[in-house]
Amino acid sequence: MHPGVLEYTTRKTGVWMKYYPSTKRSVWINVHPSEEFGERLKDLMKNDSAHGIRRSDLDIHLLQLSCADENWETYINTLEQHIHTLVSIPAAFRTYSC
Repeated sequence: MHPGVLEYTTRKTGVWMKYYPSTKRSVWINVHPSEEFGERLKDLMKNDSAHGIRRSDLDIHLLQLSCADENWETYINTLEQHIHTLVSIPAAFRTYSC
């Protein structure tokens, strides 16, 4: 790793959902979902079908958001450390001006 380069990458994911009131069913399309989301959704559906439960669409959205924000705190803390390091560099050695 090069000094000053963050180890994180971004991951894009897409979600499309359509609810059909006449059948009370939904169609979901997830593009590049995380592995964690896929595993947790399978577990949720397996558990629900075993108990005859149908989740609200909001529950699925909340599951997606909870999987998406898993590593944000660590990422933000790393950015904060990076900023503190940059700010602590003496002004004579900075490659930018404030």
